Amino acid sequence: METLIANLGLLVQNRQRELAELCDCDPADLPLILRQIRALNPKPGLAFDHAPAPVFPPDLIASQGAGGWRVELNRDTLPAITVQEDRLADGAADPAARAARRKALAEARALALALDRRGDTLLRAAAVLVARQSGFLERGPAHLQPLTLEDVAAELGLHASTISRAVAGRMIQTGPRALPLRAFFSRALPGQGHGEAVSRDTALDFVNRVVGGEDPENPLSDDAIVGLADRAGLQIARRTVAKYRATLGLASSYERRRQAVMGG
Repeated sequence: METLIANLGLLVQNRQRELAELCDCDPADLPLILRQIRALNPKPGLAFDHAPAPVFPPDLIASQGAGGWRVELNRDTLPAITVQEDRLADGAADPAARAARRKALAEARALALALDRRGDTLLRAAAVLVARQSGFLERGPAHLQPLTLEDVAAELGLHASTISRAVAGRMIQTGPRALPLRAFFSRALPGQGHGEAVSRDTALDFVNRVVGGEDPENPLSDDAIVGLADRAGLQIARRTVAKYRATLGLASSYERRRQAVMGG
């Protein structure tokens, strides 16, 4: 077994006879040995690690009231710096020490200001995401609207890279669940050039619903689904319908009709 593992390169090169000779076995035995290797656990130590995954508190909290959604920073998770001003008299140290104190204080103030700005950018970006994706929060992923980093950056007058850094790894508490801020972004799908652009989740939900409600003996073609989407005011291209139908595990209209006939 050790010899086989040490010479797996021969297997990749289809030099099975040479590998069998090194392992002192018959070439017909190699598939059985390989199946045994594939059945092994590559990380056996994990079976002894019973420590639960750490749960980190959210960076923001969104709550819904009579006036809509409200977003605030979770101050418990934000780093804070308190700068103590220099209280020493000017003559209490030599000029070099005073200069070093002034430099250290300036750096501390700059760091505190940078943290405040970062928190402000995070809060403003989250407020835009929650306002633009309220349907997603209230009714689920099918109501996720197309929204990109560039859209949020344009609304706040910032660069997209600034928004990307601000939301990276950040979580927001929305009622009973916590969501990554990245979940609020969704690019518009390519369409036919008219109608309302939709997000990936909206397209998936639409395709799943219309196929689920079709007449099994007269299933909808991809072109028919595009037509239904167009009448519903949604912009979904035929290739998108085919792609997401496959993602959902839905067969073509021909196969669905054949399955209905065979099942009947």
